Amino acid sequence: MASYVTLPSKDYQTIIPWVVDCSSQLYDGETVTSAIVTSAVFAGVDSAPEDMITTDAEIEGNIVTQYVEGGEEGVTYLLSLDICTSLTNVLKVYAYLSVLNETPMVAL
Repeated sequence: MASYVTLPSKDYQTIIPWVVDCSSQLYDGETVTSAIVTSAVFAGVDSAPEDMITTDAEIEGNIVTQYVEGGEEGVTYLLSLDICTSLTNVLKVYAYLSVLNETPMVAL
């Protein structure tokens, strides 16, 4: 089963971590063995959405972290995360991410 999340918008100049905790989706003793992230345009125009993913996903225990950078102003992306496990299961997580043309305001 796939999971969908919406990440907070980011400025095109910032690098953000996308952190996914897989613990609740794993069986007892099952571990994460690999993770692959891809990026595609959901809305807007970007001829190279794959450029947002410049490093491999990091795996630490049951937590997967992917750093996302760049992007085109005004574009919403669909990030896809495929997580393979020690029991040969594949978990799919999708995230919507919008890129702004300025740093988002944070309410205090």
